Amino acid sequence: MSMVIEKLQDTLNFKGCTGSPQFNTKNSLGRIGTTGYLLGIVGGFHIGLLFTACIFSSVLENSDLLSALMIWSIYMIFLCSFHFLEFFSTSLGQPDSLNYDSFMGNLNIQYYCSFSFI
Repeated sequence: MSMVIEKLQDTLNFKGCTGSPQFNTKNSLGRIGTTGYLLGIVGGFHIGLLFTACIFSSVLENSDLLSALMIWSIYMIFLCSFHFLEFFSTSLGQPDSLNYDSFMGNLNIQYYCSFSFI
Protein backbone atom coordinates (compact mmCIF):
# COMPACT_ATOMS: atom_id res chain seq x y z
CA MET A 1 0.00 0.00 0.00
CA SER A 2 2.86 2.35 0.79
CA MET A 3 4.31 1.96 -2.70
CA VAL A 4 0.94 2.79 -4.26
CA ILE A 5 0.63 5.96 -2.19
CA GLU A 6 4.21 6.97 -3.00
CA LYS A 7 3.49 6.46 -6.72
CA LEU A 8 0.34 8.58 -6.36
CA GLN A 9 2.28 11.36 -4.64
CA ASP A 10 4.96 11.25 -7.33
CA THR A 11 2.26 11.58 -9.99
CA LEU A 12 0.65 14.50 -8.17
CA ASN A 13 4.06 16.15 -7.91
CA PHE A 14 4.48 15.84 -11.71
CA LYS A 15 7.77 13.96 -11.22
CA GLY A 16 7.82 12.67 -14.81
CA CYS A 17 7.19 16.10 -16.35
CA THR A 18 10.24 17.98 -15.12
CA GLY A 19 11.66 18.47 -18.63
CA SER A 20 8.81 20.72 -19.66
CA PRO A 21 8.94 24.39 -18.57
CA GLN A 22 5.18 24.35 -17.91
CA PHE A 23 5.69 21.79 -15.14
CA ASN A 24 9.10 22.68 -13.65
CA THR A 25 8.02 24.65 -10.58
CA LYS A 26 4.99 24.87 -8.34
CA ASN A 27 4.16 28.24 -9.93
CA SER A 28 4.07 26.76 -13.43
CA LEU A 29 0.81 27.22 -15.29
CA GLY A 30 0.88 23.64 -16.58
CA ARG A 31 0.56 22.21 -13.09
CA ILE A 32 -2.16 24.64 -12.08
CA GLY A 33 -4.12 24.22 -15.31
CA THR A 34 -3.89 20.43 -15.34
CA THR A 35 -4.98 20.15 -11.73
CA GLY A 36 -7.91 22.50 -12.23
CA TYR A 37 -8.92 20.63 -15.38
CA LEU A 38 -8.83 17.23 -13.67
CA LEU A 39 -10.81 18.53 -10.70
CA GLY A 40 -13.42 19.86 -13.11
CA ILE A 41 -13.61 16.57 -15.01
CA VAL A 42 -13.96 14.45 -11.87
CA GLY A 43 -16.45 16.84 -10.27
CA GLY A 44 -18.50 17.20 -13.45
CA PHE A 45 -18.60 13.45 -13.99
CA HIS A 46 -19.95 12.91 -10.50
CA ILE A 47 -22.53 15.68 -10.88
CA GLY A 48 -23.79 13.89 -14.00
CA LEU A 49 -23.70 10.58 -12.17
CA LEU A 50 -25.73 12.05 -9.31
CA PHE A 51 -28.36 13.43 -11.67
CA THR A 52 -28.57 10.09 -13.47
CA ALA A 53 -28.92 8.25 -10.16
CA CYS A 54 -31.68 10.67 -9.10
CA ILE A 55 -33.57 9.99 -12.34
CA PHE A 56 -33.27 6.23 -11.92
CA SER A 57 -34.18 6.38 -8.23
CA SER A 58 -37.79 6.97 -9.20
CA VAL A 59 -37.72 3.84 -11.37
CA LEU A 60 -35.67 1.58 -9.11
CA GLU A 61 -37.10 1.98 -5.65
CA ASN A 62 -35.14 0.83 -2.59
CA SER A 63 -31.98 0.02 -4.49
CA ASP A 64 -28.97 -0.19 -2.17
CA LEU A 65 -26.55 0.13 -5.07
CA LEU A 66 -28.25 3.29 -6.27
CA SER A 67 -28.16 4.78 -2.77
CA ALA A 68 -24.46 3.99 -2.46
CA LEU A 69 -23.83 5.53 -5.87
CA MET A 70 -25.63 8.71 -4.86
CA ILE A 71 -23.69 8.96 -1.59
CA TRP A 72 -20.38 8.38 -3.39
CA SER A 73 -21.23 11.02 -5.99
CA ILE A 74 -22.11 13.58 -3.33
CA TYR A 75 -18.87 12.80 -1.49
CA MET A 76 -16.77 13.27 -4.63
CA ILE A 77 -18.58 16.50 -5.53
CA PHE A 78 -17.80 17.90 -2.07
CA LEU A 79 -14.20 16.68 -2.27
CA CYS A 80 -13.60 18.36 -5.65
CA SER A 81 -15.37 21.49 -4.46
CA PHE A 82 -13.20 21.63 -1.35
CA HIS A 83 -9.97 21.46 -3.33
CA PHE A 84 -11.15 24.00 -5.90
CA LEU A 85 -12.45 26.40 -3.23
CA GLU A 86 -9.16 26.14 -1.34
CA PHE A 87 -7.39 27.36 -4.48
CA PHE A 88 -10.04 30.02 -5.09
CA SER A 89 -9.93 31.38 -1.54
CA THR A 90 -6.14 31.58 -1.70
CA SER A 91 -6.41 33.49 -4.97
CA LEU A 92 -8.71 36.03 -3.30
CA GLY A 93 -6.82 36.43 -0.04
CA GLN A 94 -3.19 35.92 -1.00
CA PRO A 95 -2.76 36.14 -4.77
CA ASP A 96 1.02 36.51 -4.47
CA SER A 97 1.39 33.11 -2.84
CA LEU A 98 -0.86 31.29 -5.31
CA ASN A 99 0.72 28.14 -6.75
CA TYR A 100 0.04 24.44 -7.38
CA ASP A 101 0.03 23.66 -3.64
CA SER A 102 -2.94 26.00 -3.20
CA PHE A 103 -5.18 23.20 -4.50
CA MET A 104 -4.08 21.07 -1.54
CA GLY A 105 -4.00 18.14 -3.94
CA ASN A 106 -0.77 16.56 -2.80
CA LEU A 107 -1.09 15.95 0.89
CA ASN A 108 0.62 13.54 3.24
CA ILE A 109 0.30 9.77 3.44
CA GLN A 110 -2.24 9.94 6.30
CA TYR A 111 -4.65 11.88 4.08
CA TYR A 112 -4.51 9.23 1.36
CA CYS A 113 -4.94 6.41 3.86
CA SER A 114 -8.03 8.03 5.37
CA PHE A 115 -9.41 8.73 1.88
CA SER A 116 -8.95 5.09 0.84
CA PHE A 117 -10.99 3.75 3.77
CA ILE A 118 -14.12 5.73 2.94
